[in-house]
Amino acid sequence: MRYLLGMKCFRAALAPRTSCALLASSLLFAGCFDLGKDSGDAGTGGSNNGSGTVLSTTCAASTFVPCGGDVTGTWDVTSICAEANLVDAVNANISTSSRPNCNNVCSAASATATGAVKYSAQTMSSSMAFRVVESLSFSPQCFLEVRGTTLTDSTCQSFQGDDTSGSSCAVVLSNCNCQYDNTTPDNATGYSLSGNQIIEYDSAAFAQVGIDYCVSDTLAGTTMTQRRTMTPGINYLVELVLRK
Repeated sequence: MRYLLGMKCFRAALAPRTSCALLASSLLFAGCFDLGKDSGDAGTGGSNNGSGTVLSTTCAASTFVPCGGDVTGTWDVTSICAEANLVDAVNANISTSSRPNCNNVCSAASATATGAVKYSAQTMSSSMAFRVVESLSFSPQCFLEVRGTTLTDSTCQSFQGDDTSGSSCAVVLSNCNCQYDNTTPDNATGYSLSGNQIIEYDSAAFAQVGIDYCVSDTLAGTTMTQRRTMTPGINYLVELVLRK
């Protein structure tokens, strides 16, 4: 079972017949262009704080093969890349047979990762966080198909919902334009190893997730690559280095 980040979604975004999970798969983790690494921002939060924030790139031809290994220690995030074109995946989820007017809703997006994780004797603590920022534009026809109501200033503003404080929507040139900004931390507190997977879970052993991984020794030190699957089903390779 691959890793699914528990992302917040726009509660008010869809008509009652459409699930919140479907909107999440439609709107989260779009990527419209390749982004370079930016190590200038400070890492955020937690005792295992990493050295900086890294922007997602699109992976080069991926040759990742899970191999397992010893995960004990503190690992800093050093890079993250997506194994597919993010904007294509998001727009494909939005533009379905029931929403034929919702083509190319996303115009720009970025994803970042920051922090670190410590694994020790089946207990873990993590300051890793994954942030997504998206620019989305819904035409009146698309808005009706997605939301099930006519586009107005009020219905556009309510599109952001009440649990995504970093997001905002407003009518611009007859479209509902939304800037989505959300950071989701890795809240797992325990783990076990199963073959070439790390099984992470919270204190109640709820929402267990399996993460393919491989630990290897390189000139840069001991590194670990994790494959985490995030909405809408995009695989990310997260590179971490063992703290000395």
